[in-house]
Amino acid sequence: MKVCVVLLLVWCAGTPLAQQKKQPSKEAWQGSWEKYLDVIASDGKVLDDAAAEGKHFAGRLITWEGRLGKVNADPNATSPPRMVPVYLPPRPVTSSKGIKATADHVQVAVKESDFKKWKDISEGSTIRFHATMTARPIIASFGGDTGMFLVVVSNGELEEVVHSK
Repeated sequence: MKVCVVLLLVWCAGTPLAQQKKQPSKEAWQGSWEKYLDVIASDGKVLDDAAAEGKHFAGRLITWEGRLGKVNADPNATSPPRMVPVYLPPRPVTSSKGIKATADHVQVAVKESDFKKWKDISEGSTIRFHATMTARPIIASFGGDTGMFLVVVSNGELEEVVHSK
């Protein structure tokens, strides 16, 4: 009887390991805005090439820290998710086509059920959040050699208020 119990425990413990799906390893940029911008700076094509989307960022979980921007709580808004701006240390970026912009914030798509937590935090407070990268960053340009850096992340969840304003 003891032999059967031991074998059963070994079999049960070994099964989940064999069935686990290998997750992509976490890269340094996923935990650091600055390292994320280092990747952008080292490969300006990321800002121009739609094919780079899956290769670099889409679907990857990030955990960053920044200052909460103004959270618009429009009671008439009917289309979730709510977008919350989070400001990060600014840095100039340039696409491979020479378009320049300042990377200084991300737009975090927040689930409707979590929106109140974000809304109740004072603007300018330092927060730590995690979210999923939805696409590559882009520089939106309306002619000329300057543009607006845009990054949108989804499923944003507040981890903690690091410093309240």
